[in-house]
Amino acid sequence: MTNVFARLSAVAAAGLFVLSAGAHAATYNFSAVSANSPVSVQIGEDQISMSVSDPGAGLVRFTIMNAGPLASSIANIYWEDSYSLLASIDDIIDSPNDVVFNEGGSPPSMPGSANFDVDYRVSAGPPPAHRGVGPGEELSVDFNLMQGVMFADVVAMLDGGGMRVGMHVIAFANGESEWFVNVIPAPPAVGLAGAGLLGLGAMRRRRGV
Repeated sequence: MTNVFARLSAVAAAGLFVLSAGAHAATYNFSAVSANSPVSVQIGEDQISMSVSDPGAGLVRFTIMNAGPLASSIANIYWEDSYSLLASIDDIIDSPNDVVFNEGGSPPSMPGSANFDVDYRVSAGPPPAHRGVGPGEELSVDFNLMQGVMFADVVAMLDGGGMRVGMHVIAFANGESEWFVNVIPAPPAVGLAGAGLLGLGAMRRRRGV
């Protein structure tokens, strides 16, 4: 592994580490990167969200939620970890029982977002329309963090675009499916959008699937 600590220090210097040490959760919405149906896009953007929390023990938890009530099922979830903050998937927590996900699955990439490099992915078991995350359901995925990486580092990368989460949502009532990526929050200061994100872009590495 290349020097992850040097990369984190450089990002911090660029002004991306804006989270206080006491923060233990962050929430993100999703925006469509496909447009098969405006109705499906709106449903997905209205109903799907993600909570990123700190369960301790060197882990970070991503909880994907489908608030409902309209028909839809999250069938595939993808992580782009450009700075290798995540070491491995530790646990997949299905809730309720009819939500069943496993590591891997198909498709291995995100067709709806050509510039999204997939480092980790989980997929619903068959049939995905039933085993995926439907209205009123959620799924949590715990990751082991690389040594020396903190929860605040993960949130800073999500906020800065150095880590992204994407998903494939199927089983809309009109029969369409759509692809979504988490929304990067607006920076707290104008200077962050310039110096911080430019610094992130300069350091970014690309990884294959």
